[in-house]
Amino acid sequence: MKHLNSTRLVRVNLTWLRTLKFLVRIICKTYLHVDYQGVENVPSEGACLVVSNHFSGLDPFLIGLPLDRPIHYVSKKELFRGSIASWFLYSLGTIRLDRDVMDLAAARIVIQLLRDGELVGIAPEGTRSRIGEIMEFKNGVTKLALRTRSPLVPVAVYGTAQLMPPGASFFKPGKVYIKFGQAFTLSESYGKNITPELLERHTMEIRQKVVELFEQIRYLPLL
Repeated sequence: MKHLNSTRLVRVNLTWLRTLKFLVRIICKTYLHVDYQGVENVPSEGACLVVSNHFSGLDPFLIGLPLDRPIHYVSKKELFRGSIASWFLYSLGTIRLDRDVMDLAAARIVIQLLRDGELVGIAPEGTRSRIGEIMEFKNGVTKLALRTRSPLVPVAVYGTAQLMPPGASFFKPGKVYIKFGQAFTLSESYGKNITPELLERHTMEIRQKVVELFEQIRYLPLL
């Protein structure tokens, strides 16, 4: 199904996605070494929010690599500068987000994708962490999970900051660990009045699940 993202359609070019994954797998065998854990926790069908920490521009590509389903990632509008970058991101089904305003168009697209049973990837920190720690999460992911009643899969990434830190144009060889946690829902709050307190509580819950996964991999060797 086609969805309107401002003036663009959110539609995955499956041929391009498979080609890209093939190329990235070759790179991962020869240049990068990615250790995946818990991939089976991602549902094989149906809507789901894939929620991760964010250290590097490599994160979305490596998280989606082992999955048989495409992930529609929410990405800042600044990445869409230039025709080549825009084509590349739109071909992967990326959702353009304007962080300077309340981007209702992007929110509507995410909601529609979830209602259509798609995977949507979000990094609730809102930007890449430059401190080596997981920053506070924003409440947007909680609002989406409650409104669409979609399950969430927490994901922790470690090692990408060392390979491609913020500002770098290329990545170095090395090792990355990516751990997928078990899917969960916020069903206890379905139908309730969404108060600031409820949002904050669930946002902290979502963050804690990512942090717990991160603590399990953050001390593993990167060589």
